[in-house]
Amino acid sequence: MGNVTDWAIKKLSDDSTLHVLDRTPEDLLVIKAKDDYSFVVAVVGVQPVIHLSDVKPLFTGVTRPNLVVNVPSRTLWSGAAIDFIHAVPAAFGSFGAISRAAQSKAAGFYRDKNMGFFIDAINQHMNVTSVPIRKVVRSGCLNCAPKCSLHQFVP
Repeated sequence: MGNVTDWAIKKLSDDSTLHVLDRTPEDLLVIKAKDDYSFVVAVVGVQPVIHLSDVKPLFTGVTRPNLVVNVPSRTLWSGAAIDFIHAVPAAFGSFGAISRAAQSKAAGFYRDKNMGFFIDAINQHMNVTSVPIRKVVRSGCLNCAPKCSLHQFVP
């Protein structure tokens, strides 16, 4: 029957905007977009969760992928696997990410728009070093004006 890389080659042969240029000894695909942009893709078939141990070996060979895609797309990615891939730097996603990464012309830095939102939110959260807690007391406000009778912030 073949493996997921064989399946991906067959599926990509139906795409008029992408062409498989080569299959490396590491079983990675060299993809060329219609506009001559080329990048390297690893296709894995892990279920139900992709762990660090599933993706780390993909980056030990001479040729390293810019993008790691999993078939089937419903599989979950562990945080450790995502962190490792992004640190390389590379990108991850489903099979559909191949064409979207090609359009970005920076496949290793491609981020799904929903994942990009999530990553930004986590990074902003990690940048918070402290949150001042203030006790609310009703009787004059130090921040509004001395005559405010609604509330007062007491450090």
